[in-house]
Amino acid sequence: MDRRTISLTLKDGSRAVIRDVRAEDGPALLRGFAELSPQSRVFRFLHYVERLSDAEVARYTTVDRPHHEAIGALVEVRGQEIPAGIAHFFRARGACERAEMALTVIDRFQGRGLGVVLLGRLMHVAVGRGVRQFDALVHVRNEGMIHILRKLGSTERIEEGIRIFRLPLHSDPADYPKTSVGDAVRRAYALAPDARAA
Repeated sequence: MDRRTISLTLKDGSRAVIRDVRAEDGPALLRGFAELSPQSRVFRFLHYVERLSDAEVARYTTVDRPHHEAIGALVEVRGQEIPAGIAHFFRARGACERAEMALTVIDRFQGRGLGVVLLGRLMHVAVGRGVRQFDALVHVRNEGMIHILRKLGSTERIEEGIRIFRLPLHSDPADYPKTSVGDAVRRAYALAPDARAA
């Protein structure tokens, strides 16, 4: 088990596991990608992507913790843990306090609160690494992500049909806005890793 493996119950009662992504998670990443609807693929990559190359799979599953962090989610379905989502941040070489973030939840697992949990955990990890701001490029029709980022106090602008968000990160979760999304992030910050994963 990974150092930050967390078990939790989602708001619909389903069980989920949040954990660090590992290099051997390539097949899980491809399985999740295959379940993404065309719209979800456009929302994630800002254009339609038919398939992921081997290099892309390696990029998304090879974690270089100073510059790339990836946290994945598995949801229990009929006794099996199914890939359900992934959150990343990428920090450019020489960039200390800013990182670009990306978040994807498989369509059938959307609407259960999983996306905010993944984002909250990613934010918590990023703050521990000295990141003070997430930058996010969001498709103008991705209303779910736009809602989340606005409720967390992001600033935004539109360039060439893309919404560009700047999300300030806080070491003290009390500093996030007093909104339902801010409350969910506070709960994500407080999640404790499984004792057996230590």
